Amino acid sequence: MGKKLSGQVAGGRSRAYERLTPESAVLLLVDHQSGLMSGVRDLAPDEVRHNVVAFARAARVLRVPVVLTSTAPMMWGPTLPELTEVLPGVENIERSVVNAWDEPRVRDAVARTGGKSS
Repeated sequence: MGKKLSGQVAGGRSRAYERLTPESAVLLLVDHQSGLMSGVRDLAPDEVRHNVVAFARAARVLRVPVVLTSTAPMMWGPTLPELTEVLPGVENIERSVVNAWDEPRVRDAVARTGGKSS
């Protein structure tokens, strides 16, 4: 017999293998701001922009809730315009703290969407 994993649910299935649904998932986009793109070293800035916009579009098509945040826009610039363009009606939560989970509005927004914040 195999080891029982701590993340198992009724029926013996591991939560790690449950299919994601719009009710159990959320796309959290943190600090995709123009002034922070220069700090990305693994990908070209245009590739980062393309990928994050593609994720946002996919989330909208699949009806996955999206939470969008930014930090200190006066210092780091606005959220990528092409990102906000594909997310009409999604509030951009401007944070005053670096850790997104320390911001009650972010935790509340994730909780409202059905996503888990822990």
